[in-house]
Amino acid sequence: MNPDNIIDILKKMEINISRKTLYNYEQWGLISAPTFRNSRNTDYPNCVIEEAFATWRLLRGESRRAPRKVLRLVPSLQNTR
Repeated sequence: MNPDNIIDILKKMEINISRKTLYNYEQWGLISAPTFRNSRNTDYPNCVIEEAFATWRLLRGESRRAPRKVLRLVPSLQNTR
């Protein structure tokens, strides 16, 4: 999954981050590292969506449960009660 796909999915969750922010999360060890197909293409694992979501919320001190509309967008977050 390329960075633009991840950012688009996060926007649907009302989380607006830039490619630079995603890169910073990677450099800080907060999300999984991507694999590089070539010098211009980057593939992140699918779990990066959940990791970026959790990182964004934790960096802002949001500890309450995620809204239902967000839980519907990411299947792995649906059972967080």
